[in-house]
Amino acid sequence: MARISAGLRAFMAQIIDYAGLFPPASLALEPALANVLRYREGPDAWMLARFVLPASRLEELAGRDFQPTLRLSLLGRGGADPEAWLANLAQDLGALAAFQEAHPGQVQAELFEARLPVDLLRQGDPGRVAALIQEAQERLGPQIRAFYEVPQGPDWDALLPVAVAGLARLDGVAGLKLRCGGVEPQMIPSASQVAAALMVCHEGDVPLKCTAGLHHPVRRQDPDLGVPTHGFVNVFGAGLLLAGAGLNRSTVEAILLEEDPGAFAFTDQGFAWRGHALDVATLARLRERALVSFGSCSFDEPREDLRALGWLPHPSTHTAREGNLP
Repeated sequence: MARISAGLRAFMAQIIDYAGLFPPASLALEPALANVLRYREGPDAWMLARFVLPASRLEELAGRDFQPTLRLSLLGRGGADPEAWLANLAQDLGALAAFQEAHPGQVQAELFEARLPVDLLRQGDPGRVAALIQEAQERLGPQIRAFYEVPQGPDWDALLPVAVAGLARLDGVAGLKLRCGGVEPQMIPSASQVAAALMVCHEGDVPLKCTAGLHHPVRRQDPDLGVPTHGFVNVFGAGLLLAGAGLNRSTVEAILLEEDPGAFAFTDQGFAWRGHALDVATLARLRERALVSFGSCSFDEPREDLRALGWLPHPSTHTAREGNLP
């Protein structure tokens, strides 16, 4: 079997949070669990991070024996205002505590994800955002890393800097969750909007994780949606190069809009796009601190495309594809 370059390993290590329960896959729990348990035993397990699960569905895991412990990214209920949001957080953490007490050692909640209260963001006060996130982190504890999403809507562009300014006051305690796609064309942010998120997170030293739409490495025209969709190599490459090489806004957008796979390179020295490069050690450091992971309802599609591009070698043995059967 051919070697995987050190650059690809650093770029893709534990990058995919498997979200098979969510659209467009929308699998039932049993086949989604069967998939993630198979993936973590397979040759590409080094790319797999966590299983994405709503906190409200934790009890559905009862009766199983996860060896090793199942790593989770928990989705919170959220809330339209701070009071409802904190009440729902208490429910989420209560569900986690109850499950862990009844089933010790079975699951480990590593991430917590939730939408921020839109009413709070519309007040335009980063201090109030920071206070809410600080209170949430005190409840979550030091073992759970949180990422918060700005709800989609016509005022997303105005709310984004408020959210990130609040996150920036907490010195990396929590990060931004960026939605990069969806099942309808209007759910896909523009390259300008993604660039704005990357820029403000970099300027505020705020960690970032992504979700939705990043099934393919490089930007492409989606035949079903009829519009271009973002590539995970574009988005993470732009963010990593911004963090490590200090790019300007126009260059970040150019990386996001790149549709030629040949413009990107993974080598044993690192990762590059059209002359802008990062070494392996810098990639690994920035992936841990600045650009953490992305949620995807498919673990197969990203790997199949990487193999088609020649960046990821083909496995020596055939493995079952995702679906309703393990």
